[in-house]
Amino acid sequence: MKQKIAFTLKPADSEIPALMQRYHQVPANVSDEKCFEAGALIRSGDVSKENLRVIYRWKMQSRSYLGQERKFFDKNSDEAVANVLRATIDAIDKRGDTERAFRELQSLKGVKLAVASAILTAVFPDHFTVIDIMAFRALGVTPLSVPLYLHYLAFCRQQAERLGISLRDMDRALWQWGHDNPP
Repeated sequence: MKQKIAFTLKPADSEIPALMQRYHQVPANVSDEKCFEAGALIRSGDVSKENLRVIYRWKMQSRSYLGQERKFFDKNSDEAVANVLRATIDAIDKRGDTERAFRELQSLKGVKLAVASAILTAVFPDHFTVIDIMAFRALGVTPLSVPLYLHYLAFCRQQAERLGISLRDMDRALWQWGHDNPP
């Protein structure tokens, strides 16, 4: 029997708009805009390593991840990246198979669950959100697996719909709350 995790939204509903706004004040090496432009290009068929690199840098811009791009991501061939991105798009668009999309993305060097979720978010922004330790802190849970991510995604979709905001804005608010409230 699988253990069911119950997410509890720690910030009050009334705090969400201010958290979303403050998220945009955090300086970034790669902006959300550039990340989502790269995701749109990938979705439209430009499955280049350079487009994926923009998303990778967006997710990995924390100082703790410096060097990961050279050490891992750069070792992926252009062809491998293109094939994985095509298979990922196929998994989502034609099959609705999120677990397969995660398997495909995680077959790339330097791409684990959090980065894979960032890639799916950039390519399919209305359907996915990023799994991130800061956002999970706002829910009192540690990310562990793809099934947990899918449970988290369903929770975030429900909360975003309830609050009348986009899934991405919900993600930003959760990240900001987690950033503001260390353990």
